[in-house]
Amino acid sequence: MIHDRGQAVGSQTRGRTVLSHLYLTINKSLYLVQPLACGPGAALRAFRLNKGDGTLYDVAQTNFGAECDCPDFIFRRAGLDPLGCKHVQALVGQGLIEAGAAASVRPEQGRRTVGSR
Repeated sequence: MIHDRGQAVGSQTRGRTVLSHLYLTINKSLYLVQPLACGPGAALRAFRLNKGDGTLYDVAQTNFGAECDCPDFIFRRAGLDPLGCKHVQALVGQGLIEAGAAASVRPEQGRRTVGSR
């Protein structure tokens, strides 16, 4: 269960709720990783990275690949670098999102192969 502020994820264990937090270190900076709800057609998965100084970055895996709203991704990587920024690379490295657009679109999701009807 995601609490109102999206800060803790709880699960039921023998009648009690266990709260957990996921932290990720990227180049010596610590980030709190929070799952975000995804609307239909918006993203397959999304996470908010909350840096200790209050800086927030949202990273999403879409049908077109991973996206981040950090300045590095927006101005240097979007549409140019398939590996993405350090935030995308870190989430891919931890298995939270998949790399590349091809990994996010599966044939069973309505994609047809050449020559099929």
